[in-house]
Amino acid sequence: MISCGDVAEIKSGPVFQKVKNSKLIAVMRRSSAKAHHFAERHQVPFWYNSVGELLENSKINAVYIATHLLLI
Repeated sequence: MISCGDVAEIKSGPVFQKVKNSKLIAVMRRSSAKAHHFAERHQVPFWYNSVGELLENSKINAVYIATHLLLI
């Protein structure tokens, strides 16, 4: 998931862990500390502060963008 802010905290993030055959395995936020904190709270194994680094993770099958594209 790209951008794990307030809305993702309540809506998007938890849902990915509950949907059958879906798992949130990586998050990206410009602030590495905030991405890490979100990942810890939601048991997400990988966190990044760069879209490029997130996309290099071969375990990712799809990317959910939780923000306006101009903000990435």
